[in-house]
Amino acid sequence: MEAQTLGYLIEQAVSWEVAARGLYESLARRFGSRSEIARFWLTMAADECTHADELRRLRDALTPGELARQLAPEDSRRILAVEETLAQAAAMPLDTLDDAYEIAHALEGSEVNSVFEIVMTDGLESEAHRAPILAQLSDHLRRLDAFSDAYPRSVRRTILVPVGTGAD
Repeated sequence: MEAQTLGYLIEQAVSWEVAARGLYESLARRFGSRSEIARFWLTMAADECTHADELRRLRDALTPGELARQLAPEDSRRILAVEETLAQAAAMPLDTLDDAYEIAHALEGSEVNSVFEIVMTDGLESEAHRAPILAQLSDHLRRLDAFSDAYPRSVRRTILVPVGTGAD
């Protein structure tokens, strides 16, 4: 593993956001025959794109010295936890909408978002800059909760991934 610096953490976080965007875009395609469900996944993908853009903007605003700041050991452990969660999510079966939701829930409930918050909190000194970004992250998580309310597990289990929409 590379040196555990704030710059490294930001680069890792960008890659996780990009991977999540790709997953959500894939889910939108898989559920394309169900327009409301496809729109939900596309909205989640757009959120991930926004998160990645915010992280890149933050990286570009930091000085080389700030980017070289060593991470605390607990932050290094979080990187490993995120990588493990991503690997587990990629190995989960995807036969129903519930499977798709559980994958998204695992990603969004994992350390990915806590790492995003740490990076944004550590990297942005101004509350005026930090607050809208963290509010957007909260909206993103509420969107996933609202989807679960609209499609409870009993319903999600009955909505199959359409045949012929295998992994991209």
